[in-house]
Amino acid sequence: MNYYTPIQQLRGAISLLRDKAYQWWLTVEQGTQSELITWDYFKSAFQGKYVRGSYIEARRCEFINLVQEERSVAEYKAEFLRLVVTENDKAVQFEDRLRYDLYVLIDLIDKVKIVEEVKRTEHERKD
Repeated sequence: MNYYTPIQQLRGAISLLRDKAYQWWLTVEQGTQSELITWDYFKSAFQGKYVRGSYIEARRCEFINLVQEERSVAEYKAEFLRLVVTENDKAVQFEDRLRYDLYVLIDLIDKVKIVEEVKRTEHERKD
């Protein structure tokens, strides 16, 4: 439901409630200021009522310990962070070298301009 707005998510979820769950929501809704009723509020209230904390924790642990091709999520995360840092370092080094190379090039161009100006001035004096 990520491509729906929070209001659409809220309305969609409420439309799926039946019997006792719908009655529960009506009670929650009546006891809550309307501006506080958001998708996040609904989700939190629903999970608090119908999903046990131990179940959520078990699913979180299951995800963390998930293994794909002999690597856990934590290992993938560590590798990702290592690559990001490595690639960032490479980019910084490249920019530093590029800046130095540009500095040298600009300095060289300035010196060539000075030499050309001196030659032009000497040539004008001879004439």
